Amino acid sequence: MTIREFKPSDHNACIQIFQKNLGIYFAMEELALFQNWLYNHSEYPYFVVQDGHKIIACGGIYMDSRYAKAGLSWGMVDPKYHSKGIGTELTLFRLKLIREVYPNQHCFIETSQHTKGFYQKMGFQTKNITKNGLGKGLDKYYMELNAA
Repeated sequence: MTIREFKPSDHNACIQIFQKNLGIYFAMEELALFQNWLYNHSEYPYFVVQDGHKIIACGGIYMDSRYAKAGLSWGMVDPKYHSKGIGTELTLFRLKLIREVYPNQHCFIETSQHTKGFYQKMGFQTKNITKNGLGKGLDKYYMELNAA
């Protein structure tokens, strides 16, 4: 398993991972936002996890001017590979990078009720919940991790 920088040729594989996670982890209305991110994220690092020649996960980091905090962006794992530690490894990789690129910054994520427990185990704390904030049936959890 290898974590490497996203290339434009990875676009379709990342979209397929997103689509496989629709309904539980993502709302259909988020697809256009994700596609826009893939086409226009170049100022922020985005990565894929590769198992052999197959892309099985993706995610990135960015600095959000709304909160003046570093954020985790569009992290997802192909459902076939859930519960195998890949999401944990990708998240730890991104958190380490945040500490290097944005030292002393608090980190945040906006996620749903379905993944909040994963991020709580990583040390994130829920600061705000918006009912249906990510789409119908997907509450938005704003969570923060203090700078290390």
